[in-house]
Order: sequence, then C-alpha cells, then structure tokens
Amino acid sequence: MHAGEALWNLYTILAALERRHGSDPDMMRLAGLGQASCRVLSDQIQVPAPPAQQLEIRLAQLLPAPANPAPTRIPSTQSDGGGRSADTQQALTDIQFILDHKDDVPEHAAEFADSIAGKAESMRESILKYNNATPRMKEALQNMRAGLERALDRGDD
Repeated sequence: MHAGEALWNLYTILAALERRHGSDPDMMRLAGLGQASCRVLSDQIQVPAPPAQQLEIRLAQLLPAPANPAPTRIPSTQSDGGGRSADTQQALTDIQFILDHKDDVPEHAAEFADSIAGKAESMRESILKYNNATPRMKEALQNMRAGLERALDRGDD
C-alpha cells in the first residue's frame, strides 16, 4: 500500500464514521479533526482528497447496503413545490448558511468552520442526488449550524 492509497482509506473511514454517527457531536468533532489531518497529509504528499463520486464507490465496496434497506425518508406533509419536503428544503437552507458564513468566524474557529463546510457540501451533493435528507443528515446539519452560529456570536465579543 502506498501513502496515497492509505490517505484515501482514511478519508473513506472518516466518511463511514460520519454516516454511521453523524448525529453524535463528539464523533463529528473527531471526524472533523481527522478530515483536517487528512488535508494536511494530502498537501504534504501531494495527493488530493478522493472526489465525492470515488468516495461513494469506496464506501459501497467497504459497507455494502443491506439486501432490503428500510427507507430513510424524513416524514413531512409539506413540500416546497419542487418535489422536496419542507424538512429537506430546511436541510439545504442550513447547508447554504454554513457555506455562506464559514469564512466569517474568528480565526480560532476557522478549522472547525472549514471542516463542517466540507461535510455540508458532501451532504448537499447527496441530498440533491436523491432529493431527500435523512433524519441523521438533518440532525447533523442542525448541530453544525448551531455550532457555527455560536462561533459567529463569539466572534462579535
């Protein structure tokens, strides 16, 4: 195994942790630290992070889906008119907020903001692909947005 393959394995493991434990703030912090570490290593060894599509393929190979997976739709009776539930639209709104404000945090929170922005972007790709946000995604995005809002509030002090 060469360093680039090992790095991509680490990215894949972190993505799997995020999926399985995305609603656990402690796991998200650890995954964020891991992502930041991977970015540093990536710069050092000149190996880019795997593209989202490649990461999905690697995850599917490592964690095959169950034969008859249960649907993970967020229940909602309202739609935005474009076929998205109100909850899915709110998840996209949370993502946009994170992406719009990640550069507005104080310097000490920049790594955190970059980490959650990367996760939010990945979630947005999945939400747009499947036109749905899972309950775990929704909860994780709410937690990420709340953390970013706290960092923004502390920057005003």
